[in-house]
Amino acid sequence: MNTIKEKSYDFARAGGARPYDPKKDNPLLIPSWAMNSTNKEEILDAFSQAHDGKIVVLTIHGVPDVEHPWVTTSPELFKEYLDFLKTNHYKVIALQDLAKYIDVKEAMANVEADLSKKLAN
Repeated sequence: MNTIKEKSYDFARAGGARPYDPKKDNPLLIPSWAMNSTNKEEILDAFSQAHDGKIVVLTIHGVPDVEHPWVTTSPELFKEYLDFLKTNHYKVIALQDLAKYIDVKEAMANVEADLSKKLAN
């Protein structure tokens, strides 16, 4: 964690398969879901958790990821996700663009990084 701070990163994902709550989660420990070709229902359920200020963060390793097939997402499935997000009027941004919505300095000062907190639900 200190290395991330020393490098002046504003955001870092940490896994955990739950939504990011900027009021409770430090921006250097952002929970996220890893997409792959076998967890379609989990990802579709994750989308429904983006409400009341909570943000769904996805880790997309490759579309496809031929070097790491255990985390690959097929182009067809990826297109299905994009179509779902568009049809249902979700806003999709890059992780770095969270800075447009979150005051990083305030979040760093007010949300302590709890490394003992279990990231999973």
